[in-house]
Amino acid sequence: MKELRYGRNIFLLPKNNSSEAAVVTTNGMCRANGRAVMGAGIAKYVRDNMNGSDLVLGVMLKLNGNHAYLLGRFQDPNRLDDNLDPWVSVITMPTKHDWREPSTINLIARSAHELIEIADKNHLSKIYLPAPGCNHGGLDYAAQVRPVIAKILDPRFVVCRGSGVRMRLFRVLAV
Repeated sequence: MKELRYGRNIFLLPKNNSSEAAVVTTNGMCRANGRAVMGAGIAKYVRDNMNGSDLVLGVMLKLNGNHAYLLGRFQDPNRLDDNLDPWVSVITMPTKHDWREPSTINLIARSAHELIEIADKNHLSKIYLPAPGCNHGGLDYAAQVRPVIAKILDPRFVVCRGSGVRMRLFRVLAV
């Protein structure tokens, strides 16, 4: 596993090929209309910018439960601003079962193992992910999350973390 100080949109990081992907952290809840609950943070970004992503995830959750999935390739209009191919591969990583509850280390560990399987099966060379469970999930990256995922994720995985000041400000504003 590698780490990168990066406070921007991680969906701008994958290069213009299908061997790289970005991860969206998720929960296991669906709305009555069958769409996955993706109401905050990076999940909200994906829902709002990648048309139909919440419906695709909702179907997967209903069929197979709360697991990591290669959600598919979606158009992200913000990639055009950086002269990138608008298509980006998106992988989900559940960090909590219910959006109202905190993230759990056990689910993050299981999801990390599932990410390895997805990367292997799909011949992915680089996968960018946020620090899982650390913003809306309420976990501390250095003390709780990093020690667990560092033992699981290999060098294909790049954990993107914003600057400490920005992250602290985000936590204060999110309360």
